Amino acid sequence: MSRFDFKHFTILQQHAALKVGTDAMLLGSFAYFESNEHLLDIGTGTGVLALMMAQRFQFENITALEIDENALKDASINFQQSPFDSHFQLLKQDFQSFQPKEMVDAIISNPPYFINSQQNTNTSKARARHTESLSYVELINGIERCLSPKGKAWIILPIESREEFSNLIQATTTLAIAQQIIIEGKPGKAVRFIVALVKNKSVVMDEQKFVIRNADNSYTEAYKELTKDFHNKEV
Repeated sequence: MSRFDFKHFTILQQHAALKVGTDAMLLGSFAYFESNEHLLDIGTGTGVLALMMAQRFQFENITALEIDENALKDASINFQQSPFDSHFQLLKQDFQSFQPKEMVDAIISNPPYFINSQQNTNTSKARARHTESLSYVELINGIERCLSPKGKAWIILPIESREEFSNLIQATTTLAIAQQIIIEGKPGKAVRFIVALVKNKSVVMDEQKFVIRNADNSYTEAYKELTKDFHNKEV
């Protein structure tokens, strides 16, 4: 599919290895920010999360980082055709070396997520999927470097990484998990988890579960309600 039509914008995805999927729809719908001054999107891909955030929060400035040439082509077009007033800055740069001019209050990322698994022969797809291009430690260190004391970072990861990721967050000097959402593909089958990170070690984590599909494979009413502002047609 070379394009994905949202209710208020379109994602062209002719070049990017990874297309719009449920992970982006979930993260873009759950993420919440108190500030709409500056958003940092780590590994923007087609730009889908940046555009979802522009729709929901009317961010003044959005900085999107991406290292893959093919994804950059799509993101550039999608940002140029954006119907939103946000100022988009698309950078070909890895997050490990990124140094913001000032700390940001809002970070979002659907990062590489396969660890110790066979890489895809498609270089772009492998880079987008595998943590070799951005390890969890590098991601966490970068968030700690870039996030302001009052900011929040939202991330989605595979459920298999939950314990490892939580331990890495606990080992940091300042970061803590303020919210954690366990995503179940069907009832009782956890597949992903979403976290909101803050710089407050004393925060008490709020945890909830969310189910995407019913046992008969139809979408739950909760999923329909969550994503209703984005889906161009009824799911």
